[in-house]
Amino acid sequence: MAAQTTYGYGTPKGVPGGLFDISCHEVNTRMNEEEDGKLGFGVGVVQGTSKGHTVKLPVAVSTADLFEGVTIYGVTTEYDMSGKVVIRKDSTVGVVRTGKVWAKVAAGITPAYNDKLYMITDGPEAGYFTNASGATTIEIKGKFIGEADNGIAPVLLPDEVN
Repeated sequence: MAAQTTYGYGTPKGVPGGLFDISCHEVNTRMNEEEDGKLGFGVGVVQGTSKGHTVKLPVAVSTADLFEGVTIYGVTTEYDMSGKVVIRKDSTVGVVRTGKVWAKVAAGITPAYNDKLYMITDGPEAGYFTNASGATTIEIKGKFIGEADNGIAPVLLPDEVN
């Protein structure tokens, strides 16, 4: 048997909302204001009605200063044996405020390393990310740090407020 001689800091991609690597990151605990099953992992969330305590998906009037972070997999709710997750209303959810995380991306986009990060604020992809500005997006302080793979891409959320 050979000894392990190399080590890395990366983690397997796995699922939306997974950490990209083990570098420094901040995860805050918030309560979900959305109905059962509406909120998922790897999506951007904004402040809810109780700032600093609750989060919800962005809506058309959301602004960058309301951005709380990206929901993280595995803090309080896990996928079931069928690969489905139901985050219940008023349950706690982890939100990556700073660090590197696998985030859901809009269909058909092809982000590249260092592309700007925009969060979609309306429609069925609200909370997903894209590298193109538009009428229903807001620019988030952050950037893509890799390409999309199966609907998710790694993003970096810097240690600063939007």
